[in-house]
Amino acid sequence: MLLDNSILFKNRIKQTSPFFLFSLISAQAERQAVNSRIQGSASDLVKNAMTQIQRRLANLCPGSANHVKWSSPDAVQGVIAFPVLNLHDELIYEVRESHLSSIGIEIKQQMESCLQLDVNTPVVLKTGPSWGQLRPYSIL
Repeated sequence: MLLDNSILFKNRIKQTSPFFLFSLISAQAERQAVNSRIQGSASDLVKNAMTQIQRRLANLCPGSANHVKWSSPDAVQGVIAFPVLNLHDELIYEVRESHLSSIGIEIKQQMESCLQLDVNTPVVLKTGPSWGQLRPYSIL
């Protein structure tokens, strides 16, 4: 098999060695193996955090953990916080502004301590009226 790679000034390196092709495939497999382990571990961490946050929210504000009929305005009145979206390593919650500090503290604590690891897992909280307007939120 002939591989043709461009380099600076359009010079070409032609590599016909089967060992070269094997090293490319081997390097790709190695990257995938490492990456899948990292992404899988991150996924496990986020799933564990979501479960713990939901349990904690159920204790702090019982109405928030139940399934709410969003078509009923009365049902929404008692809801303080609820999960909206899980996107990769981000958890997005809808939280009443009056409870933002206390719920933010709980979410941050649960995410940072959901698994005991040898490294820190710092959590950055952001808040805003919409996803595009999120700004860092510090808990005092």
